[in-house]
Amino acid sequence: MKVSVIVTTYNSAENLRTSIPSVLTQDGNGSEFELEIIAVDNCSQDSTLDVLASYGIITLQNKRNTGGPNRGRNRGMEISTGDVICFLDDDDVWAPNKVKEQLKYIKQVPIVTCAYLTVSKQDQSEYLRGVKADEITYYEQDQTFLAKLRRDPKAQNSYMSTIMISSDLKNVRFEEHFGSHDFDWLLRLFRNQSSIQINRNLATRFVHTSNLSRTSAFRVVDYHFAMLTIESYSDSFPKECKLCAERLNATRAKFHYEMGQMDIARRFFKKSQWEVKTALYYMSTYIGSDWVRKNHHVYG
Repeated sequence: MKVSVIVTTYNSAENLRTSIPSVLTQDGNGSEFELEIIAVDNCSQDSTLDVLASYGIITLQNKRNTGGPNRGRNRGMEISTGDVICFLDDDDVWAPNKVKEQLKYIKQVPIVTCAYLTVSKQDQSEYLRGVKADEITYYEQDQTFLAKLRRDPKAQNSYMSTIMISSDLKNVRFEEHFGSHDFDWLLRLFRNQSSIQINRNLATRFVHTSNLSRTSAFRVVDYHFAMLTIESYSDSFPKECKLCAERLNATRAKFHYEMGQMDIARRFFKKSQWEVKTALYYMSTYIGSDWVRKNHHVYG
């Protein structure tokens, strides 16, 4: 079994010294499976290329900065020769048994994800996503697709560094116009597919305010692109798309809330699904938001 791992990177020389070894030292590498690591650099200006070269892995570089990782992900899939494909963001770390555990299930379904840990680089706070008592959760055909279309917060994990897919799905490509958005890709990936989530923490995501997905510019484009995406599904799935739009508004409201932009947050809270939690967030935009942000996980 060959496992292709696609790593997209930009100005992350130091992070790569941790992320790449977490792949190379996977349990079973060289005995139970063969690794093919493909790194695609997005025109870094630091020593990223030197660090990648030191590991002797396949390395490509985009001709220009494409504004995000999607062009690199597509290029990686184009040349990959593995039976399965995994993705790794350059500042993430895998547990030593991630690949071995996911390979147990990839012959049953074409998509296997896992629980993961989010760690803030600013205050070292941690947040587990997807850890459950059951070893795995099986999702029937289109179950995850519909949950993603609804933006259901209890849907299967789909953070990029947790995903393993069969090579049969490698032709499902990412958008490259904006270069950094994956909502439409996830819908197309899970459409008509069954999948499994391993309910144990097998990856760690490190977040910082400098992360692309944490910027206002990204959030604005992501919001509008997601709204545009659901239009193509609105005739077939009107209820799911209506709920999706409300939850997209709530997500954007919470982003601006965490950023301290309360005027903008209130505008999007008004367009989200109105429930007790939303009302409390909305009222606290006038007083108490500092306490809420300090003591509660609001966004991301």
